[in-house]
Amino acid sequence: MDENQILDDQHGYQLFITNEAKASLKTAASWSFFLAILGFIGVGLMVLAGFAMTAMSGAMSSMLQETGGFPFPAWIFSVFYFAVAALYFFPVLYLFRFADKMKAALASESTPKLTEAFINLGRHYKILGIMVIAFFALYIIAIIAFFSVAGSLGGGY
Repeated sequence: MDENQILDDQHGYQLFITNEAKASLKTAASWSFFLAILGFIGVGLMVLAGFAMTAMSGAMSSMLQETGGFPFPAWIFSVFYFAVAALYFFPVLYLFRFADKMKAALASESTPKLTEAFINLGRHYKILGIMVIAFFALYIIAIIAFFSVAGSLGGGY
């Protein structure tokens, strides 16, 4: 193909993708694929940790009861690992799909595959953005709770 690839969409707009841009997209797809594979391994390890915590929760419960225990049951750790694995799975899946579709789009010079790749990248970042907002909200709630409890225990200086 020419120095620049011309892509048309259904509205008649054209997008020019230079060879340099194609090389950068290929690099981004390769690193995204690598990070997605590592993410899937991490999700798998979290699921295994959840099963390990489930298997050990009985022993942990009896041990913790002897030492005064936690204010919550030991199986909560299992639920935590499974929940984190479930939350982390979807951004990793969309990152993997982005990498896969982008590689296919560049190999076949297909605009629909390029569009699918960017849709998956957008979903990946949307989920990460929602997760960041949720965690910031939890941090703010935790800080407010900490100062509320500390204030009530402090005796009012």
